[in-house]
Amino acid sequence: MFLTGATGLIGGEILPRAAKSMSKVWALVRADDDEHARRRLEERAFRGAYALPDAAVPVAGDICAPGLGIRPERLEQVRDECTDILHVAGHTFFDDEDLSDAVNAGGAREVLAFARSCRNLRRLFYMSSAAVNCGPAGTVIEEDQPFEGFANGYVRSKRRAEKVFKVDDLDVVILRPSIVTAHPLTDRRFNREIAWVIPLMERLGIVPLTGGERVDLVPVDYTADAVVRLLANRSLEKACYHISAGPDACVTTEAIRKVLETREGNQRTIRYVTDEEWAEEKARTRASRRALMTAIEYYLPFLRAGVVFSNRRLQEELDGNLPPCRPFTDYVNDIITRFSMRDALEQSMMP
Repeated sequence: MFLTGATGLIGGEILPRAAKSMSKVWALVRADDDEHARRRLEERAFRGAYALPDAAVPVAGDICAPGLGIRPERLEQVRDECTDILHVAGHTFFDDEDLSDAVNAGGAREVLAFARSCRNLRRLFYMSSAAVNCGPAGTVIEEDQPFEGFANGYVRSKRRAEKVFKVDDLDVVILRPSIVTAHPLTDRRFNREIAWVIPLMERLGIVPLTGGERVDLVPVDYTADAVVRLLANRSLEKACYHISAGPDACVTTEAIRKVLETREGNQRTIRYVTDEEWAEEKARTRASRRALMTAIEYYLPFLRAGVVFSNRRLQEELDGNLPPCRPFTDYVNDIITRFSMRDALEQSMMP
């Protein structure tokens, strides 16, 4: 198998799981050379508390470059041996639409060109995002529904990438995880990158929500396990799968608020406010607090959409061969305790 994104949150958890049943996993890493790529894979393995598998073969490259930036002699070897591709790498931040487009959509085009050059390719998997479809608000979204709802630069780049992979000459499977948390990893950086919004809401004490919004979050181990099980199935029925909490394991914003307010040592309350009250508070408060409110606003459209992504298709495909998804409220306190409020503040200020 050929894997991109093996140093990231999801790809880094897929690598050791896939390596258990595969003799070789080519892991493309943005690096100066293969030795540098190996060091980066070892660093990711350390953060995930596992040893880099013997089956993992580091490959220095760049998903945005022709031939994925792989040196010619190694590229020929990979083209000969690669039978499956799992493209996970991407730009996941909301800061720069041009960069999102270059990495997500542009990278998709280079991966597709690489796939077409592989001589024994059976199937290509692309890790998209369930956020490509956030509407109609308040509904359960199925995989076959057309794109709808809120879209920022990141979401638009993922939609464009999916369109790149809608081809007739290759067997392509789209995977759409919902919001993936770092649980059960103890790595502080991964936890703060995903969950910094939660303690900031607690710190502000107000949030422009109603409490009734449903939120679909999944832990990274559940996500990686689902992906590896789909990889192992040689006769998938569909071309797109949500990897999500679904109606049974999604949580409401009110349930999250209750957990935060009752956790040990907390003396703060979180109050729901209207948009007008939020705007008034933002206008009269100090600059540092205003900056936190602005940071949270990037995520409000996704929370307000209140959508849940159906995982019925995934469950039917795997026929019960996947543990139940743990609700976010079961482990949100574990995540928060793994990083400090200073971590959350610093993450919220990152470009």
